[in-house]
Amino acid sequence: MIAPFSLYVDVSLSPAHQSPRGTDFAVASAASFALYLVTACRTVPFGDGGELIAAAASLGVAHPPGYPLYTLLGWLALQIPVGEAAFRVNLLSALFGGLCVGLVATWIRRATGSSLAALAGSGALAVSSTFWWISTVAEVYSLHLSLLVGLLFSAWIAGRSGSTRSRSRAWFAAGVVLGLGLAHHPTIVLALPAAAILAWPSRGADARRPGIPWRSAALGGLVGGLLLVGLVGSLVWRSRLHPASNWGRPDQWATLIPHVTAAAYRHFDLGWAGLIRPQGWSRLVGVLVHEFTPVALPLALAGWIGIPRATAAGCTRRLRLALAVLFAGSIVFGLRYATEDVEVFYLPALVALAAAAALGIAALASHPRRALRITGALFAIGLVAAPLVTHLQSRRLAGMTAAADYGRDILGTLPPNSTLFVEADDAFVLTYLHQVLGERPDVTIYHRNGVLFRDLIDEFTIAPLSGEPGRSYRIRTEQSFILNQLSANPARGIYFLGWPGYEAPPGFRLEPIGLLYRVVAQSAPLTDDRSVWTRYHGDSVLVQARRVHDAFGIGLAATYPLARGERQLFLGHRAAAYDAFDEASRIAEATSGIHSYIGTLYGRLGDYDRAIAAFNRAIEIKPFYVEALNNLGLANQLAGKPDQARAAWRRSLALVPDQTEIVDSLGRLGGLNSPR
Repeated sequence: MIAPFSLYVDVSLSPAHQSPRGTDFAVASAASFALYLVTACRTVPFGDGGELIAAAASLGVAHPPGYPLYTLLGWLALQIPVGEAAFRVNLLSALFGGLCVGLVATWIRRATGSSLAALAGSGALAVSSTFWWISTVAEVYSLHLSLLVGLLFSAWIAGRSGSTRSRSRAWFAAGVVLGLGLAHHPTIVLALPAAAILAWPSRGADARRPGIPWRSAALGGLVGGLLLVGLVGSLVWRSRLHPASNWGRPDQWATLIPHVTAAAYRHFDLGWAGLIRPQGWSRLVGVLVHEFTPVALPLALAGWIGIPRATAAGCTRRLRLALAVLFAGSIVFGLRYATEDVEVFYLPALVALAAAAALGIAALASHPRRALRITGALFAIGLVAAPLVTHLQSRRLAGMTAAADYGRDILGTLPPNSTLFVEADDAFVLTYLHQVLGERPDVTIYHRNGVLFRDLIDEFTIAPLSGEPGRSYRIRTEQSFILNQLSANPARGIYFLGWPGYEAPPGFRLEPIGLLYRVVAQSAPLTDDRSVWTRYHGDSVLVQARRVHDAFGIGLAATYPLARGERQLFLGHRAAAYDAFDEASRIAEATSGIHSYIGTLYGRLGDYDRAIAAFNRAIEIKPFYVEALNNLGLANQLAGKPDQARAAWRRSLALVPDQTEIVDSLGRLGGLNSPR
């Protein structure tokens, strides 16, 4: 039983038994790209898409690590006059999604000699939920996976080929792709152990053990290194041109290095403790079950461990080990890096799982027993058909307008020539509408952290106090600016997207109006905002977000009842406000930001038990949520629970040590020298 399969693998790898060159790549790429083209979002999507498109449009700097390669390619895509600007960048993701699927198909075909396995494995990846999603919206991950698979494929050829010329080309390609990959997304390093296993020299077709072509490898590394330095260094040049989108302003090497290494996100890493976190494992199991058909897991196990045993023959032994290492590395990283959108960090694991399932298909399809060959064919069909049918409804984003509707609801609330302060990620869609499409040019938008839009510190400077923390200085600058603007003639409207974290200056009040807070004179009559609510798209945003299972969109949908609750609270209707907060909490059950925000509202009311419960829920979802930890400590302190306050603040300082205000608060509680 083993010999016939071994003979099949060895013979099918010879050129005479290969399908025409590029056939599998062309079929897989074209079919997946066509699918993504039909289902791609036609406008701005939820999540990072709005900010990434804005950075591409201005050749600016995106959020860490900056994505210089992606934003350059996005700028080129924006020059193509097809549809709305966002649609062009969404199609860029579709293009790289199709490329990645084609590379996987080619790799599996050359490794197994089975077109059935190649198309089944690559097709399963193409229609898996998360991969399908990243290929239909403006996101960085389809390019990332194309580079990752390109690196692994090059490494496999480098270690497998008996031709010196082929090995030299593969080593050169691997160096170039690695340089591009590091410039794009640093997590490509997770693929290096698997690439090393694949590239390690093995016996080629001429029965000799070929060495590493050091000259080609060095040349590839040099070119890749130059591309890496050039692309990363271009962020300094871009930042100095003061583009509209200039996250973090890395205009010198001292600020560039933390940006491209994503130093600001390091506290997201839970360390090895993340591997024993029950919520992480529950999320992982959900991802593995949801992404593919249930037969994918047993097929992958069969491919990994060699059932039938003949799958250990020939070239697949090393491939199976590399895929297992890639899978394990991605899982470990995802468990440690527990973000709300952790699915994207499991994408390399999905690539490994789909390829391993294809090895299982290849073993069945080549088995001497006809019944097993038929079973393999049926499994191959199910591997693609089942997730295609399952995910089609949620991944059909062609009619998705919810993100744009939400952004336009915000902009539509603002009167002419007003000023808006934004802070959180829910402002990403505004970067697209305001900076790319040019909507509401009369409105001035400031980002309260100075990473998007305009920075108030640059335009309205007051002298900092000695030893004043940066956050306190920004708040004092905002308050001085507000007084200046409201005393002007005519006065400009001042709005905040969410409660600013402090009360209005003396003589003024913060009044909730629609989705925003407005600073108005204390003596001004109440604003009637009923007409604003009649124009909003809250119900539609929620329906669309739930249909596509978009956690970020569901969080934005929850801001509508949250804002209604804040209005009721302002009017003195506490019971109605609590009902609205409960509704928002139910809608965004898995969104940490909503729970944290609700906690601040309860804290302002003096309802510390509810505040503590809300902050704990936010931290349960996102354990590294520094702001929620800080507020949890404050709520516990005000509730007369100093031990719990100390514990929360110590956890916060363990994540971000340089927090002067929290150090001072902990010092006042006598907790600085207490054991952690």
